[in-house]
Amino acid sequence: MKSPLLFVIGVILASCGSLPVFIAEPPPPSDPVARPGEPAEGAAVAAAARSLVGRRSLRIRGRVFPLDCSGLILAIFYQAGLDLTPAFAEETGNGVKRLWKMGTPVAESEIAPGDIIFWDNTYDRNRNNLWDDELTHAGIVSAIDGEGTIFYVHHNYRRGIVEEKMNLQRPHDTTVNSAMRMRGQRDPQGARWLSSHLFREARRLY
Repeated sequence: MKSPLLFVIGVILASCGSLPVFIAEPPPPSDPVARPGEPAEGAAVAAAARSLVGRRSLRIRGRVFPLDCSGLILAIFYQAGLDLTPAFAEETGNGVKRLWKMGTPVAESEIAPGDIIFWDNTYDRNRNNLWDDELTHAGIVSAIDGEGTIFYVHHNYRRGIVEEKMNLQRPHDTTVNSAMRMRGQRDPQGARWLSSHLFREARRLY
C-alpha cells in the first residue's frame, strides 16, 4: 500500500504535464565538459541525471518516484544522495512550482551542472491560446560545452527520460536548441517553440 505522502506527491507531480515533442534530431553536439570549479554537489547531481537517461521507471534504492518532470528531478537528487522530498512536501503548488520555490536563482552566465532549468509555456495548460502558463516544465543541467550549449536531462512525455540541449546565446538555432513545444501547440505567431524560447531561469537547490 502506498504511503499517504507518496500518494499526495504523485497527485501534485501529475500537474507537471509538459508536452515537448521533437520535430527533428539535430546533429550530434560537441562533447560537453564540466565547468572548472563546479560544486561537488552539482557534479554529483549531473552524474545522477545522466545515469537515469533511458530509464522507463524511477525506482531508486527502493523508493518509487512519479515518471514526470518533477518526479524525475526528485529521483535525480535522491540518486545523488540529496533527499528533497521533505522540503518539497512543505511547499504549495504543482510540482514544478514547488521546486522553483525551493531553489535560489542563478544568473544565466553562472548556470552550472546540477542546476534546475525552468520553462514557461511548454504547453497550453489552461487551453486559452495565450502565453500565460508559467512554470510548466523543468529539467536538470547535465553539462555545458565550450560553446555555451547547455545539456539537460528531462522527462519527455513520449520518449521518457532523455538528454537534450539549449543555447541561450543562439536562441533560434535549431542545431543547439531542442524542440520544447508540440507542433500543434505553438504560440499564435508560431515563433516560440524551442527550449531557448521558453526558458524562464535556472535555480540551485544544493
